[in-house]
Amino acid sequence: FSANSGKSDYTQSQPTWIALNKWDYSEFDERVRRVLEAAPQGMIFPRVYIGTPDWWLRQNPDEMEVLDDGSTMPGAALYAMPGENRVYPSIVSQKWREDMGYGLQHLIEHIQSSNYAGHFLGYVLSGLKTEEWYHWGSGLKQMFGYGKPTVAAFREWLRNKYGTLEKLRFAWNNPQVDFETAGVPSREERLGQTKITFRNPSLYMNVIDFYVFWNELIPQTIDYFAGVAKKATKGTKVIGAYYAYMYEFEGRPDFGHNALGTYNSSRNLDFVAVTASYGDRLLGTGGDYQRAPVLSVALHGKLWYHDNDVVSHLARKVMERTYQDKKQMEIDLGRLAATKNATESIRMYRRGAGFALCTGMYEAFFDLHGGYFDAPELMEEIAKLNRMWDRAKRYDRSSNSEILIVSDENSCSYCGFDSEMLSQSLLPTQWQLIKIGAPVDHILVDDLKLIKMDRYKLVVFLNTYNLTDVQRDLVEKKIKKNGRSVLWCYAPGLFNGNQPSLEMLHRLTGLRIVPSSDETFIAPQIELVESKGPLSVAWRNAGLKTMGPERPICKKISVEDSEAVTLGTLPGAASVTLAMRNLGSWISFYAITPTLPAAFYRELARQAGVHVYNDRDDTFYANKSYVVLSANGEGTRVIQFPRPCEEVREAVTEQRLATQTRSYSCELENGETQILRWS
Repeated sequence: FSANSGKSDYTQSQPTWIALNKWDYSEFDERVRRVLEAAPQGMIFPRVYIGTPDWWLRQNPDEMEVLDDGSTMPGAALYAMPGENRVYPSIVSQKWREDMGYGLQHLIEHIQSSNYAGHFLGYVLSGLKTEEWYHWGSGLKQMFGYGKPTVAAFREWLRNKYGTLEKLRFAWNNPQVDFETAGVPSREERLGQTKITFRNPSLYMNVIDFYVFWNELIPQTIDYFAGVAKKATKGTKVIGAYYAYMYEFEGRPDFGHNALGTYNSSRNLDFVAVTASYGDRLLGTGGDYQRAPVLSVALHGKLWYHDNDVVSHLARKVMERTYQDKKQMEIDLGRLAATKNATESIRMYRRGAGFALCTGMYEAFFDLHGGYFDAPELMEEIAKLNRMWDRAKRYDRSSNSEILIVSDENSCSYCGFDSEMLSQSLLPTQWQLIKIGAPVDHILVDDLKLIKMDRYKLVVFLNTYNLTDVQRDLVEKKIKKNGRSVLWCYAPGLFNGNQPSLEMLHRLTGLRIVPSSDETFIAPQIELVESKGPLSVAWRNAGLKTMGPERPICKKISVEDSEAVTLGTLPGAASVTLAMRNLGSWISFYAITPTLPAAFYRELARQAGVHVYNDRDDTFYANKSYVVLSANGEGTRVIQFPRPCEEVREAVTEQRLATQTRSYSCELENGETQILRWS
């Protein structure tokens, strides 16, 4: 349930810290009482909002965040706020952190001194916009980040990164800058040119550095409060927070969610909580996808908590009770994919459950507006899924994916402000990757050092525009071998710090990839060329011809390599936008965009030797013991297993469906979801 350690900016709970030495936990205690009345043996896991009491804001004007115009009051309404005009504290302010940390400690001490203390499992920390820890100024043209505490913290960050003035001045290409006077980039610098693919790092490394700092600031703040909670509980409670939305926020650095690596390095955080996507949730065409690289979280010994706020066929009834704005209600009915009946709701539950089961997640259903589960048949389904999850503990649920998707967080800061190229590379691609018919793992490039690569046959680099020497060395040692196929997208490794280099790009990819000297935007598309190669034939048989975003969103980058095989060109031009080159120990592919159909990835995977379970564009997940298929359209489905099965069971009911087989076929309606356990 919702709670706070001072105030909730979203009015989900009444303020608890009402004056300097005055506290009111009556609502908190009442919510605990209601939970335990319903479930006397229940464990409690509150969502604690780290909000700032009004009296503190009035007493500490020097600790506020300042906007680019020197004011502290935003001129535009902030999304999802209750509509009040207000100031915002700088989350890097040491006084703010210490005081709000004291508020959190005081709440925990109240809990630990109560008669219900033994029921507490841990705490989900929430804060900032929509309780999910993204910056107050996210998505606004009005820029935050100019408060005294933020400027001082940025200067300290620069000192830690560069160490010496010579390195800072070289990186920023500015012989006058020093650690005492370096400032937050101006609004004009942060916005940059309206149509530019990448910021020129030799001129605007100050902006790139600021956005890397701005993103790290969020998990560092969360870690501070997690440390307070760990100390107050003597390490006996699990602590986590809402974070890890890089794909969902389209890599936009102003949101602050491009520092999962920093979050993962925390010794105080045990899990990361992430809601289901508000993208395409529809049955059939939609699905659940990873909002950030889940495998990286697991590699650092943390749990991914899938906070599934799926709605149901009761959505209109619930929203009519809670919504004042009927137009917004209709929009949200569509965004949240309200179902038509209980059968469809159950199919949606199973799809989400299968996603979590196969991706190595913990899942909880979150009743978003209160009332979405108020039907006996829905609660019966939840009980069935709970029993399935409990049985699943007996079986090996580790990944058997042969496809690895690699992304990079800092590269996002090299893109132009509100970059549609970056957006198209990260978000729409996710919906295609869950439709391949084979499982997919996602990892941050830095975590290649932690992973065993033996089973991966296809590696896709989504947005690795900037790669350090260490990261390039990891790629050389771990990726480019064993006959593996590697797909590079757009401008892989074009930058290394403040230096762009085509030679670095060539050494990385084994292909001569050349950016246009003209910044004119093009639609990064691929028109497949006529070829007799098996891959080209497979793509044509799948009905593919022209692929990629239809809007002009970036400058042209194409392959100019006589040793490469041309697979596709820019429509109406000779520029090569899809190519491959066999380099002996590995095969290098280049595509101008990763936003390509599931059928493209499916055939590329098959060519790389990946086992494909399903040949249709259905939502699909799998691991070593489970397979999940949610049908996109009605009809017969055939699932091919990677090895002979002793038996195949319907995982929810445990009904045996087949024995001694390598395939399983069934008839499914649109959106119908099957969770199979195979052994």
